[in-house]
Amino acid sequence: EDPARGFVPATGRLRRYRPPPEGDSLRIDSGVAEGSEISIHYDPMMAKAIAHGADRGEATDRLAAALDGFEIVGVRHNLPFLRAALDHPRFRAGRLTTGFIAEEYGADYDPAPAGEALAPVLVPVAAMVHRRHAEREARLGGGPVDDALVVRVGAHEAAVDLSPAGDEDGDGYDVDSGGRTVAVRSTGWRPDRRVFRGTVDGRPVTVQVVRDGPEGWHLTCGGASSRVIVRSARAARLAARMPAKPPPDLSRLLLSPMPGLVVSLAVQPGQRVKAGEALCVVDAMKMENVLHAERDAMVDEIKVAPGDSIQVEQVIMTFAPQTQRPA
Repeated sequence: EDPARGFVPATGRLRRYRPPPEGDSLRIDSGVAEGSEISIHYDPMMAKAIAHGADRGEATDRLAAALDGFEIVGVRHNLPFLRAALDHPRFRAGRLTTGFIAEEYGADYDPAPAGEALAPVLVPVAAMVHRRHAEREARLGGGPVDDALVVRVGAHEAAVDLSPAGDEDGDGYDVDSGGRTVAVRSTGWRPDRRVFRGTVDGRPVTVQVVRDGPEGWHLTCGGASSRVIVRSARAARLAARMPAKPPPDLSRLLLSPMPGLVVSLAVQPGQRVKAGEALCVVDAMKMENVLHAERDAMVDEIKVAPGDSIQVEQVIMTFAPQTQRPA
C-alpha cells in the first residue's frame, strides 16, 4: 500500500527484495521473492515481520530495526509508515484500537516532517556515503574529493567538514558541523551496498541508501524517506543563485491514484462537473474506487475507456482551461 496516496494499493515487479536476516528474536514470513509481480488482483501483502523480546519495548526496538533493514525496489510500499508507527507513543504503550491510524495520521501519511526531524542522523550518514562514492570515483579517474560539503534534508541545510577516523565501532569519519563533531562509523560498508549499518555517535543506525544523480540521495530511516542533496561548498553557493523551478501544473488533469482497471466513466467530453461529482470508477485489489472532481470544471478529453488497464499517475481525463468572467 502507498500511505502517501491514502493507502491505495500499489503494484509492480519486485526488482529488488531483500528482507533482513532472521535470528532468535526475529522471523520474516515472505509471500514473495525478488522478481515477483505484484498484480491488481490480490491483496497487497508482501511479508510479515515478527519480533519478540523480554518486554514490549525490546520487541518493538527489534522490529523497528528489522523494518529499517528491508530492501524493496520496484513497488511503492508502507515500510516508512510502519516504521514511524512503531515509534508512536500510543503504539509503544500498547494503547491501540482499530481507529489508531485514522486518529493519529488521517487519510495520508507525510514523511517529510519525520525526515527533517532525523536530520542529525541523515546529515552525517549522507556526508559519509557521498564521500565514499567520491573516493571511489577519484580512484577511477573522476574529480576531486571534497572535505567541505553542504548537506540539505528538506529545508534543513548544514555545512560539514569530514575527517577520516576509526574506532571499535568501525571505520568512517568525524563530521564537524557548526563546531559540533559527530562520529559516523560502519563496519564493511561499501558504495555498492544499499543498506548502511553502523553507528552515529555510538548509537546503532540502519539507513537505506539509494543514489539519485551526482548530488542526490534517497535515504530512509526511522519512518522517513528523504531526498538528500550533498554538494561541495562551492557548488552550494552557486546553487543558491539558481531560480527555483516551479512545480508542473496538474490542475487540469485527473491522474489515477492507483493501478487498476477502468470500470466505468460517469462523464463525457464537453460536460460540466461540480466539485465532488463522480468522474469514473477504478477497480484495484478487489475494491471499486470512485474518483471525484476536486473543483468545478468542464471535461475536455477522456484518455481511457472502460476495461482499460491503467497505471498509477496515468492521465484519465483532462479539463478545459478556466476562463475568467468579465468584471
